[in-house]
Amino acid sequence: DFEIDGKLGEGGFGAVYLGELKSNIQQGKIEKYAIKKVSKELLIKKKVYSNALDEKNILAMYDCKFIVALIMAFQDPWFIYFVMECAMGGDTYSLIKKNSPKVPEFKSLGEKAVRFIAGCVILGL
Repeated sequence: DFEIDGKLGEGGFGAVYLGELKSNIQQGKIEKYAIKKVSKELLIKKKVYSNALDEKNILAMYDCKFIVALIMAFQDPWFIYFVMECAMGGDTYSLIKKNSPKVPEFKSLGEKAVRFIAGCVILGL
């Protein structure tokens, strides 16, 4: 069981929440997780159910500092849940989308930041 602290963001198939294991709270441990809640109905409707399974398998397979760790995955009749380590800075896709070349603020990131992001993506692969 999890204690949900709030919503971190939304995607095309569900949302990501910030939460903690209730058992950790009772033991005085402070450990936050990103809990991704994915709609099974939408996955089936858009015929991408296997993508969610691939995501789970890939996250479970790798132990890499450039990829968030999958702590556990479970499901109920309506949703699939991925409990992952929490990276509070957000994901690279959102950062790039928010600061795309169409937006003047993209220039504020500078070439060094773009090189860093590209390097992280390459190392992560």
